[in-house]
Amino acid sequence: MVTVNQMLNFASINRDAFSEVVKLAGADNDDVLIQILEEKTQEIGMLRKQLKILKEKLNS
Repeated sequence: MVTVNQMLNFASINRDAFSEVVKLAGADNDDVLIQILEEKTQEIGMLRKQLKILKEKLNS
């Protein structure tokens, strides 16, 4: 099983190859890519909130 992080790391390092994989998978699988991006966006939002809380604690 490939994790989301592994897929994104592969995509960022091998953009051309990843684009070909997406083309081969076809438009029917676009939902999977959108889901991965949404998950990463949520993770980034959560991490930003945690950093904000930590900064507030450090400053108080």
